[in-house]
Amino acid sequence: MEPKVLLVDDESKVLRGLRRFLFEKITVETAEGGEAALETLDREGPFAVVVSDMRMPGMNGVELLGEIKKKHPDTVRIMLTGNADQKTAVDAVNKGSIFRFLNKPCDAETLVAAIQDGIRQHQLITAERELIETTLAGSIKVLMDTLAILDPYAFGRATKLRQWAQKCAKYLDLTPSWKVAMAAELSLLGCVTLPPELQAKIREGAQTTSEENEILRAVPEVARKLIGNIPRMQDIADIVYLSSRGFDGSGFPENGPAGTNIPVESRLLHVLRDVIEITGGDDPTPETFDHADLALSRYDPEIFSAVRTCLTGAKAPSGKPVTPTKNVKPQAEAATQIETVSLPLGAVLDGDQLAEDLKFTDGGLVLAKNILLSDTLIARVRHHHKLRKITEPVKVRRTVTVKDEAA
Repeated sequence: MEPKVLLVDDESKVLRGLRRFLFEKITVETAEGGEAALETLDREGPFAVVVSDMRMPGMNGVELLGEIKKKHPDTVRIMLTGNADQKTAVDAVNKGSIFRFLNKPCDAETLVAAIQDGIRQHQLITAERELIETTLAGSIKVLMDTLAILDPYAFGRATKLRQWAQKCAKYLDLTPSWKVAMAAELSLLGCVTLPPELQAKIREGAQTTSEENEILRAVPEVARKLIGNIPRMQDIADIVYLSSRGFDGSGFPENGPAGTNIPVESRLLHVLRDVIEITGGDDPTPETFDHADLALSRYDPEIFSAVRTCLTGAKAPSGKPVTPTKNVKPQAEAATQIETVSLPLGAVLDGDQLAEDLKFTDGGLVLAKNILLSDTLIARVRHHHKLRKITEPVKVRRTVTVKDEAA
C-alpha cells in the first residue's frame, strides 16, 4: 500500500497550495482543522505522516498531535508553525511526540524532505511492529507447543487467558492489544518449573501448603526470566511479572508499584488469572465475579467491572453497564459462529478448540480442555494414539461460517 500523508490547516487556500505542490510526489489528503483531521484518520487511515499547523481555532496543533499519538501511534507527526516560541516547541515534543518541528515560512524543498523522512520513519516503525507480531509470534507458537507437551493443563489455561485478554483489550480499547494477549498466553510459562505433585494438586483443586503457595507466587518471576531471554520481549516480561501485584499494593512482588502505577495490561491480566482459577478454565458467569476469593481491593475497579461486563454481558456491580469501545461490533454482526461437535480423532482440524479434556482410554490426560489445536499438536496426538489409545469421539468447538438468510 502506498503511504499517505495528511495535511491539516484551518485555511483552505494553504491546503490547496500544498496539495497542488505535493500531488505528483506524494499521496496527499487534507483536513481543515483538528476535529476534521481525526475523523479523516479514523475513516481513511492509516496515514504514514500527519503535517499539522499549530495555530487553529478549537483544537490547536499540539492538542491534535497528542490525540493522534494516542489513537494512531504508528503515524509520524510533523508540526508546521509560524509561532516558534520555546513553549510551543516543548509542548509539541512532550505532548505530541513530534518527529520534526518546521518553522513558517517553510520552503517546499524542506517540507518535502521532512515528509519523505517521516515516511521512512513510519516504514521503520511498522516493520519493527510486524517483526514482533509475526516473526516473534511464530517463535512464541513453538514455545507454547512445547508447553502443551510438558504441561497440557497449564497450556489449556494459557489458551483461554489469551482469548479473554484479546476480547477485553478490544473492549477497553487497549492499544496495542497484542501485548496483553501475548502476555496472557505466556503468563503460565513458569508452570513448567512446578513439581509434578504440585501440578496435580492444582488440577484437582486440592488445598496447598504455605510452602507450595510460595512456589506458586514465584511463577510470574520465573516466567519473566524465561520471556526476558527473547529479544524485544522485555515489555511482555514486565507485564507478566507484575500480573500478581494488587491494585492496593498487596501481592507479588513485595515493594512493587500500586494503583495506576501498575501497567494497565498487568492489572487486566491480574483479574483474568484470578477468574480462571475460580472457573477452572470455563467461561465465567456473572456469579463468578461475586466469589469470595475475588477481593475487590486487589483489582483496579474499572477494569474489574469492564471484565465482568465483557466476558459475561452482565452489568457492573453498581448497576450501570460498562460502555464498550466503538471498535467492538455487536454479536449480531458476526459472520461466523462457534459450534460444538463430536468427531473421530482423524477428523479434528487446525484451529479446533477442545471442548473437554482429551484423555487416554486408561484415564491419563493428553491435552486439557480449551486448548486451541495446531497442526503440531494434532500430529503429536495422533502419534500418541498409535501407541496408547485415546478416547474417541473428540469433542471440539469449531468456527463455522453463518449463511446470510437475507442473501
